[in-house]
Amino acid sequence: DLYLDARDFYDIMFGDGDAFEFGSVALKTEQARAAHDSLIERARRGGALVFFDPNLRFNLWDSADELKRIAREYAAKADVVKVGDDEAVFLTGEHNIDGAAKKLLCGTVKAVAVTRGANGAKIYLADGRTFDCGGYNVNTVDTTGAGDSFFGGLIAELLRLGATPYNIVGNLDY
Repeated sequence: DLYLDARDFYDIMFGDGDAFEFGSVALKTEQARAAHDSLIERARRGGALVFFDPNLRFNLWDSADELKRIAREYAAKADVVKVGDDEAVFLTGEHNIDGAAKKLLCGTVKAVAVTRGANGAKIYLADGRTFDCGGYNVNTVDTTGAGDSFFGGLIAELLRLGATPYNIVGNLDY
């Protein structure tokens, strides 16, 4: 179990242009969730964007139902959620990916990015717009870290574009 405590992050401050990204692996204990609640609140107060990647690891949890409940709860606290298509189905029970993404657009969520393996990714915005990015034909050797790399790139690009909690696409020219 992770023994994170809010006091461990007392000196972390957030401001405009900052990002706080986290996933379900670090939400296993109530103490760790309280630490994340504190960080999310400070990120919001400072004007930072909050990003969540459930990064589901079933073997770390007592039950799939507990993981689903916690991941859904914390997904709804983010500005942007990144899920794999299989994670979207698990979290929502919706087998249609468009429907699953729309179900994840709740709480403070303004954008959901769904990665689809070789089929690329699709981003769903709370205002109903979508952005579909097809995949590239590559000789796949190992997909470890692919979702993390995608999300890191998406976060960096949103910050570069000047995205804020009030304008998630920033200065995107679409």
